[in-house]
Amino acid sequence: MVTKRDLVYGKLASMPGLKLPSQPPSGAFYLLPDVGSFYGSKSAQGASLEDSTSFCVALLAETGVALVPGDAFGAPTCVRISYATSVADLELACDRLGEFLATAVKPPRPAPPPRP
Repeated sequence: MVTKRDLVYGKLASMPGLKLPSQPPSGAFYLLPDVGSFYGSKSAQGASLEDSTSFCVALLAETGVALVPGDAFGAPTCVRISYATSVADLELACDRLGEFLATAVKPPRPAPPPRP
């Protein structure tokens, strides 16, 4: 039987750019994935993703998914995802998070100056 924790951990592990611990937590009801690789990006609707707070605000505004910034837990590049809800809600939230991440765009790096 797949637990809610394993369901969410598996879905998050398949999302490019998210960093997870090598093993899911054994006694918690939440995960703290690292979303720092998305800092400096823009969401599909143009919100700047500069820290965990701006990430969570944009995610909520654009997808209706509420996560908690990791700053409150001493993890400034992470977000807190609770899996203490229904399987249907978890699947929907993970799908929306995956779409949000897939459409985040990093600005192009400036071209290096031409060599003399």
